[in-house]
Amino acid sequence: GTFGASDAAYSLAYGLGLSTRASLGASVKLVDQTLDGVRATSLAVDAGGLARSGRLSLGGGVRNLGAAPRFRETADPLPWLVYGGVAWAVRPGWLAAADLRLPRDRGPSVALGTERSRDFAGGLRASVRAGFNSANVDAGGLAGASLGVGVALRSLRFDFAWVPFGTLGDTFRYSLLVRF
Repeated sequence: GTFGASDAAYSLAYGLGLSTRASLGASVKLVDQTLDGVRATSLAVDAGGLARSGRLSLGGGVRNLGAAPRFRETADPLPWLVYGGVAWAVRPGWLAAADLRLPRDRGPSVALGTERSRDFAGGLRASVRAGFNSANVDAGGLAGASLGVGVALRSLRFDFAWVPFGTLGDTFRYSLLVRF
C-alpha cells in the first residue's frame, strides 16, 4: 500500500513599531495537515516583541498557540514554543546572539551564533554566519553546528545555510526575501 503525509501553514502577519527602540508583531496561521488521506486544520497565533537599547537587543515571544488539529477523534497538539533572546553588536559589522527556547514537546535548548557583515560599493552587503544549537546535538556528528552566508542588495536578500544532522544527513536551507 501507499502512505502519504503533508503539512502546510498559511499566515497573515502584522508588525508595529512602538518607538525607535520597541516593536511588536503577531501572525495568525491556518495549519493544514494530511495524514494517510485524513485532513485536519487548525488556527494558531504567533506573537513577539523586540526592544533595543544601544548595541543590545532583547526579544521574545510565543509560537503556535492554538487548538490542536483533530485527525478523526485524535487531537495532535501544535508544537508551541516560548522563546527569548539577546543580541549584542560587538562592533560595527559583528553581531553575537544567544537564544533560549522552551518547547512544549521536549526539553529546553540554547542557541549561540555570530555574524560578520561587510558593506560593499553599490549598496551590496555580504555576511557570513556560524552557530550552535543544543537542540540538535543528539543526532551525532556535527549536529548542532551551522554555517551560512548571506547577500543583500537594496530590497532583496538571499541567505544560505548548511545545517548538519549527524546520521540523518545534512540540510541546506535557502531563503529569498523581498521587501516592498
